[in-house]
Amino acid sequence: MWRSSPQNPAALFTDRPLHRSLPAAVAACLTYLEVALAATVPDDPHQPIPVPQTLRRRPVDDPGRLLARLGHHHPGKPVTVRFDRAGCTVHVHEYGNTHVLAKAATLAAAVSALGLPVTDHPR
Repeated sequence: MWRSSPQNPAALFTDRPLHRSLPAAVAACLTYLEVALAATVPDDPHQPIPVPQTLRRRPVDDPGRLLARLGHHHPGKPVTVRFDRAGCTVHVHEYGNTHVLAKAATLAAAVSALGLPVTDHPR
């Protein structure tokens, strides 16, 4: 199960995934994106709209492949990754608790920090 939703990066993350695939989670996020964007526009037309600033674009890893690798490493336990401006945080959910496994600038770095291979090895 997967979850994708725009949230406050400072908020605690304890939600379990809601969708069975990454594409389904992204589709659900896009469905509600218009509402989330409308909520950020101030009523006062003279007030500036908050816009996140980034100095440089980070390369985006294939999240499906790396998330599947995390899931295979933790069979039977929901594994979630929260992406925000600071990078990503990997969580595992077990026995009603959420545990942080790794924090890193990219998903590849988090997977690597857990000692898992980031690239597929040729056979």
